[in-house]
Amino acid sequence: MRSSSDRGLAGLVGSPVIPPALLGKLMQLPTAELVPSGLDMLAQIVRPLALFAFDALDEEVVDEQSSQLLTLMHVSGESEAWQEVPGGVDELLAMAFKVVADAVESRVFELRHLAKGKQKNVVMALPVIEGNRLRAVICLVGDGKKPLPETSVTLMQSVAQVIYFRDLRERCERDRVSFLRTSAYVELMGMGAGAEDFEGAMQVLVNHLRELLGCDQVAVALKHWNGTKLAALSGRHDLKGSSEVMGVVEAAVSEAVRRDATMVFEGGGKQHEMLLAAPIEEMRRVLEPQAYVLEPLRGGEGEVLGGWMFTWKEVQGDFAAKRAFLDAIRGQVAVQVKLWQQGKARGMRGALQRMWKKATANQKRFAAVLTVLVLAVAAWPVAYPVKADCELQAVVRRTVSSPFDATLLRSLVEPGERLEKDQVMAELDGREIQFRLADALADHARALKKADAALSAGDVAEQQMASLEAEAKAQEVKVLQYQQEHLEIRAPIAGLVLRGDLERAQGVALRMGDTLFEVGPLDEMRIDLAVAEADLALVREGMEVEVRLASHVGDVLRAKVKKIAPRSELKDGENVFLLEAVVGNGEGRLRPGMKGKAKVYGDKKPLVWTVTRGAWNYLRLRVW
Repeated sequence: MRSSSDRGLAGLVGSPVIPPALLGKLMQLPTAELVPSGLDMLAQIVRPLALFAFDALDEEVVDEQSSQLLTLMHVSGESEAWQEVPGGVDELLAMAFKVVADAVESRVFELRHLAKGKQKNVVMALPVIEGNRLRAVICLVGDGKKPLPETSVTLMQSVAQVIYFRDLRERCERDRVSFLRTSAYVELMGMGAGAEDFEGAMQVLVNHLRELLGCDQVAVALKHWNGTKLAALSGRHDLKGSSEVMGVVEAAVSEAVRRDATMVFEGGGKQHEMLLAAPIEEMRRVLEPQAYVLEPLRGGEGEVLGGWMFTWKEVQGDFAAKRAFLDAIRGQVAVQVKLWQQGKARGMRGALQRMWKKATANQKRFAAVLTVLVLAVAAWPVAYPVKADCELQAVVRRTVSSPFDATLLRSLVEPGERLEKDQVMAELDGREIQFRLADALADHARALKKADAALSAGDVAEQQMASLEAEAKAQEVKVLQYQQEHLEIRAPIAGLVLRGDLERAQGVALRMGDTLFEVGPLDEMRIDLAVAEADLALVREGMEVEVRLASHVGDVLRAKVKKIAPRSELKDGENVFLLEAVVGNGEGRLRPGMKGKAKVYGDKKPLVWTVTRGAWNYLRLRVW
């Protein structure tokens, strides 16, 4: 390949500007369309074989490696003629890039006449340099048989001006966005700093954004341990309770947070398939928006704090600008919300702070006095009452048994009957004993006569045998006489018959030791208290006990703990320890088996400890 080069157009110094008519038409285009439209106009006027435009990366210094930092941003020309070139457009691009590399290295306009076989071409490369920064390179490739117009270089320089203007617009847009971001951030910081608590700051945020963006609804929801919860809703200062609007808004924002995705819809546009989720459809049904934005809020470290939602009931002509504004402030708002979370009072604390700031001097003094009184009452020492179920029992139980084998003649007492000491309780049938006693007396008399006769006859052995028999019969007589004298069963002590209903057992045969009655004294009663295992550590012997019986609810019995059982018992499915106390029964109103409720008063503790101990111990045991 042969080539020749011409240099002499250095940079853009003294370059002509774009014609006014062309400039006016271009200035009306969006920034993104400026350069492509300028290049298309250049191609239409010059009609080169090919037009290539390269965009440079944002490098401060132009050096010998700058050509490696170029990216192809535009290709146009006589595409039908490319088929006649060996290698097609790729060959033209490779040819152009060699000249572009030289132009970047020399930083001046390059003009080359290239030949490869029968193919001859003219290549022009103009580097666009601003200060010491390479911005772009414009390259024209012409057919050697069809020279390029003399105005080609001038028009290339005009397009370079368009590139300058595009860069200027982009810088201005960045500055504008930066200014909006900074001003919005400063304004929100000021407004949030004036709020009394976190809820107030969030309400100021959503109301301000609704006014600024002309929204119908603005909502912010934040992540909690149990999901995403609505933190603020424009126009609604109280989020207590529930409503259909609050529910659908919270569900819609939660969906965006869960998917970690931005969901945008502008009236007349095509929705993303992601918006077909049920919470989004429900939000559209209830709010009927023509445009909306749903997106997550991320903190400074990239963590998702929650999300926000903006809805409009009318199509917005400046929707793109509002989106750009939201993109500009989103990060700063998320950071500020996190700071408010950490520094602003929330919940009950925030409500108390609002009330305190609104209160008058007299109200504040009254609140201070009331607080002191509440604290004093909470710290007041009171004896902690350990509650227990209780039952009365006799202090002593004496068992009355059958003294010997006999037949029950009749029972003279019933359970619950009062007894005096030695009072007859039952009688035994003595007829059999009487018959046996008569036989024993007769046998004893015969044995004595037999012994006397043997003694007279001198029969010593017979006399001794008869004497022993007489002694045995004498003992039998004594036993039978004792039984005959004790046919009446008498009360061993004064008291109450606790057990022993023998009215229907008359005539039954009894064995010695069979239990007939239980008798207990009534001057004192034992109180059995069933204390829960959790309260055992609070009781000890000697503590005061108060008892209310179901049969005497108007009376309070007082006693002291006398004994604590060493091991627990299972009562009604609960593990309990039995405590014993003794109470007097001088009037005889108390009966064994009476039940009621009791309180054991332990050591004095602050009232707040007494009230909260049960709940606190429950949580400690369950959470541990």
